[in-house]
Amino acid sequence: MLLSSINQPPHQAIRVNTSKISLQQAERALTAAGFTWRRSQLSPTSLIIQSGFAGNSQLFKNGSIVFQDESAACVVASMEIKADQKVLDACAAPGGKTLQIADQLQTGHVWALDIHEHKVKLIEKNAVRCGLQARVTAQKLDARLAVTKFTTGFFDQILLDAPCSGIGLLRRKPEIRYRKNLQDIHALSQLQLKLLENLVPLVKLHGKITYSTCTIMQTENQQVIKSFLKQHPQFSLQNPRRIGREIFPDEYETDGFFMANLIKNAN
Repeated sequence: MLLSSINQPPHQAIRVNTSKISLQQAERALTAAGFTWRRSQLSPTSLIIQSGFAGNSQLFKNGSIVFQDESAACVVASMEIKADQKVLDACAAPGGKTLQIADQLQTGHVWALDIHEHKVKLIEKNAVRCGLQARVTAQKLDARLAVTKFTTGFFDQILLDAPCSGIGLLRRKPEIRYRKNLQDIHALSQLQLKLLENLVPLVKLHGKITYSTCTIMQTENQQVIKSFLKQHPQFSLQNPRRIGREIFPDEYETDGFFMANLIKNAN
């Protein structure tokens, strides 16, 4: 089932920007504009567009909806963002999760980092379109250097959507199967662990680091988390019964994703 699933075309998934419009209002507006849609089985603020291109809709142009896969939306949902929190999105581009975090904030703020200037500009542009620019600061910065820019314990929560092999995106990016090998995956796992370790000082006591990838390779997922917890016993899994949550492409016809929430119990 998994192998056949990744050869299917991706769904057109959108997430409703609830800072601007409710799910029900978005549904009515899409129907009135001639779109057909269904609700997501995974994400309560996501819809699957079955006919019509949502990018042409007034809802997209005015920032009431954004393109985001359902499984990606589950990552931020797992963080359980509180309205007043300070949050770091450490590897933010293209910014879908940054906007989702900002959507859940009121007096809080999210800092979004990326190493590419043009991607930082894209995050800023999308934040303006969605009316969330007051809650978002995008910066050109390598996440490994974040400790040089922010004070110890500054963030309530940190999201590390880590650079990965992207194996979970094969239906969206079929060329990945020709570009990645086992050597690449092992090298990526070392980078992922290094990124996690460098973010440790920035999260406050009893704060949370959420680690996610768009791959289904255990080397980049469960094994990275096991290594991190072994080296950093002051952290524990929010759900101790399992090492993260996996979403496989054949379960809901979505991108493949992994996410794990890590609680800082001591400094």
